[in-house]
Amino acid sequence: MTKYFATRVGIFKQTSELKDWWNPFPEQIKRFLSLLDGVERSAFMLWPGPDEVYDAGLDMDVYPITLLQSAGTKDRMTIEWKTNRDGVFRQYALGRGGERATEPAEPIVFNGGESTVLVYEDEVFGLEEAAEIFYSYFLNDAPPVSYVLRDLGLDLGP
Repeated sequence: MTKYFATRVGIFKQTSELKDWWNPFPEQIKRFLSLLDGVERSAFMLWPGPDEVYDAGLDMDVYPITLLQSAGTKDRMTIEWKTNRDGVFRQYALGRGGERATEPAEPIVFNGGESTVLVYEDEVFGLEEAAEIFYSYFLNDAPPVSYVLRDLGLDLGP
């Protein structure tokens, strides 16, 4: 089975493997997301990694190739998916589908107020829904198909 690694970004950046010996995977994912406060812990990333590699041996110039990430707080976060499924790296904002006639105007503030990303109203998530999305990604290596993907048009590489 491919192992998954989680990253929490804040004052300290931590990379670790999710292991189910202390809590089931859905509970771990929800716990990490519940710690998002927009200040010290303002982002969470989940991605597939190689088997049999420990944190210190993970080549961060290669991984993560695809990932699901969130930024903000447990009550107000954005979720983005980076993938190269068709051979080209793209990054998408997840949403529930909604009006796109204007530019995104809903601010998600993180990094202690130093960073802000603007999203559409339907792209703002709370803890419960985000935990379900991340667990689905964990199981399927893709976000749930019920969500709309908005291409962010970023020039990305590995």
